[in-house]
Amino acid sequence: MRIDFFLILIGRTFLSAFLLVNFFNIIPINYSTNSWFVAVSTLFVDTASLLLLGLGSLKLCAFFLLKRNANENDDLTNIQINNIQLIDKFSKFGVYFFLFLAIAQFFLFFNGLRQVNNLYMFEFNQIEQKYEIYQEKVLSKIKENNESNENILNDKLADQNKSLDIKKKKFIKDLNKANSKAKFVLLKSNLKVFLMSLVWTYGLFKLSSFKYKE
Repeated sequence: MRIDFFLILIGRTFLSAFLLVNFFNIIPINYSTNSWFVAVSTLFVDTASLLLLGLGSLKLCAFFLLKRNANENDDLTNIQINNIQLIDKFSKFGVYFFLFLAIAQFFLFFNGLRQVNNLYMFEFNQIEQKYEIYQEKVLSKIKENNESNENILNDKLADQNKSLDIKKKKFIKDLNKANSKAKFVLLKSNLKVFLMSLVWTYGLFKLSSFKYKE
């Protein structure tokens, strides 16, 4: 097999895989949730190696054909020069895209942090409301027993409140753990995408800067 055919096959396969994987995984589009943006960003940086290898293979093929056809066929030479220029344009677009993706992680982090805090406050208020409702039910139930001794009534009420307080503290503790875990996962995901975006930005920039030398 000729090496240029092999490089073209590899390049087109990698590029097709990059486009197909990302296209089908960003559907359905959901702009309303921060998690969708984080997932899509993560997917782009996880598959960016396909883009870099695909463009790199095609550019290497163009360099190879230029060297093989040097001073032999001006038309083929011009075609390969145009191919290199086109690959460089895609590479530069990738540079700007991944640079934008890196910068966007700051917004996604703080927006995600806001959503996590809003969800925490909603669930915390739910716990407080349920606690008050249960307190009222316990008080009504004790009063329905027509307990005449006030001391016994207060003791029963205190025992029930103590039991409810223990359950409330457990729910709040579990809620705090879940909140901390969500923030950690958010930070880890955004930091990963930020660093990997910079890596792919550098890689695509270097690819676009490689020039053919006879």
